[in-house]
Amino acid sequence: MLQSPGPAWFTRWTEEIEPRASVLRTWDPLLVPGLFQTEDYARSVFLGAPGITADEVDERVRARVRRGAILDGEVPPMVWALSDEYVLRRPVAAPETMRRQLEIISDLTRRPNITVQIVAPQCTTGMRSGFMIAQLGRGQPDTVNVESLGG
Repeated sequence: MLQSPGPAWFTRWTEEIEPRASVLRTWDPLLVPGLFQTEDYARSVFLGAPGITADEVDERVRARVRRGAILDGEVPPMVWALSDEYVLRRPVAAPETMRRQLEIISDLTRRPNITVQIVAPQCTTGMRSGFMIAQLGRGQPDTVNVESLGG
C-alpha cells in the first residue's frame, strides 16, 4: 500500500485501522468527512494550508481520494457520519465544487450502509474537535482517532 502523507499516527489509522473497520462513526464539526470528500473539495481544503507546495497538495488529495475507496469495497463498512449544519453551508470551494460535493453526500446517503445526520447550529457540544471511532469486530477493541490542534 502507498504511504499516506502526514504523521505516523494518521498513517496507521488510514492504512491499518480504517480499511479493516466494520463500522465507522465520525463527528466532523468543520468540514465534510474525509471519506466523503470529492477531489476538488479536498484540493480546496489542502490549498489553504500555510506553506504547502503544489506537490504536497497533490499527494494529500490522492491520499484522501484513496481513503474513500473503502466505501466501494466488497464489504464496505457501516458509516455513521454526524456533521454540523455549517459544514454544508461553509463555502470551502467554488460554488460548482460545493454543489458537486453536496450531490455526492446525497448519493452516499442512499446506500444502506451510510447514515449522515446534520446537527443544528444551536448545538455546541462536541465543537472542540472531530473524531472517528472504528469498530473492528472479531473481538478486537474499538479504536478512536481524535483530531485537534495539538495532534
